[in-house]
Amino acid sequence: MGDLLSNENIEVKVLDFPENPNDSDWGPFETAVYTGRTTYDQKGESPTEIKKTGPREHWNMKSSKEFYNFMASRGQSTPLTATNHGLQYKVPRVATLALCSSDYARFMQESQRYVDVDTMMSKLIDDEEVREMYEDMISLYNDMNQEETDVRKEDARYITPLATGAKHIHENGNLLSFANYFRLIESDYNDMPPAFELAVDKAYKELNELEPRYYDKEVIESFVYGEEGDKNRGHAVPNIFTESNPAVNELLERADTDSMVEKISYTVDERIVERASEMDDASRTFLNLDKGLPELEFFFAPNFSIPAVHQAIRHDTVEMSPESIYDAAKRGEVVVPKTIRGTRFEEDYKSVAKEAIGLYHEKKDDYGKSEAVEILPHALGMGLAISPDNDNLLGNFMNQRTKEDAQWEIREVAQEILDQASVESGFDLERLLE
Repeated sequence: MGDLLSNENIEVKVLDFPENPNDSDWGPFETAVYTGRTTYDQKGESPTEIKKTGPREHWNMKSSKEFYNFMASRGQSTPLTATNHGLQYKVPRVATLALCSSDYARFMQESQRYVDVDTMMSKLIDDEEVREMYEDMISLYNDMNQEETDVRKEDARYITPLATGAKHIHENGNLLSFANYFRLIESDYNDMPPAFELAVDKAYKELNELEPRYYDKEVIESFVYGEEGDKNRGHAVPNIFTESNPAVNELLERADTDSMVEKISYTVDERIVERASEMDDASRTFLNLDKGLPELEFFFAPNFSIPAVHQAIRHDTVEMSPESIYDAAKRGEVVVPKTIRGTRFEEDYKSVAKEAIGLYHEKKDDYGKSEAVEILPHALGMGLAISPDNDNLLGNFMNQRTKEDAQWEIREVAQEILDQASVESGFDLERLLE
């Protein structure tokens, strides 16, 4: 099976840290203050002039928290994005699914479409039943991932668990990245996996040690929550680890689950608006699917695999609202890739995937669902509401996702959306993409 490691082996390294090569005393906080000065200072004083008196004294403020609250009260988040850091993560896939939902950071990651699975990183490493389940899943993956089979590597990985290790995840982030991470972890509407929380904690501690004035959790949270603790700052993200996405659940009750994607009209009720006002990511991303209230119109894919949902969410120019992974596990749908269908592996694939979903339900009673979620296979089917604007219809998303080398589920959905949009508009959109 390869290496089976504890979550304690999660690693975070700082690869890039913003410092002025010509001035060792000028770091991220000085850059943030200078950015704020540029916004409000009519004198237009230079970094050198600010440094002469010290950035804090120059503002007549006693702390970095006071400075950030001052900027936040004026609707300015620029100082929190003025300096970026580079991080490298070694984490299980369950953590990357949470990390990459944030649109304040950019990620480059090792693609499991092309590399072999050789490591598990698990919080449940001491549970013999879980270990045996992982062994069965990886054994089947290895059987399918052979040259003599016609199963593509990217399809074989569907049977692997979310505990599968991802060794190379590179983040280009900033303070707002952490603002969103902390908000996701602390929100009553979410149940984030421990591997994500541990990775965020390790990343924060690494950066805090380098620059405690800028990377200060109290300061970051003061920006997120405001002085009155209203929890209404930040930007909603398409997070699959919400407790539930009620609107998507309603769609699943009336959607044609045999179709790859269909166009949906939905009337919003006040309950969703209330949840959105409390910074529920599920409700906010759902309302973002369309500009009109209460009537929304968008496309809905009822059974996307976890890799397909992940790939789609990473294309963050398109508005999306995913089903909660916990609700998807209750439905227990399994996506079978085309290169596995009709082969000698298909029945074993379905059986092992269903067994893993069943073990998740058993173990969530022992450990809690956010810990047991690592057992779920990538094959789990999830609902995804998606709303490409005209820019994405005429290029960007469609141009990339209808290509032959795109992930097969996204390619089929993108093609169907393009075909429907062409019929409705009367324009040959596919020709325009050529």
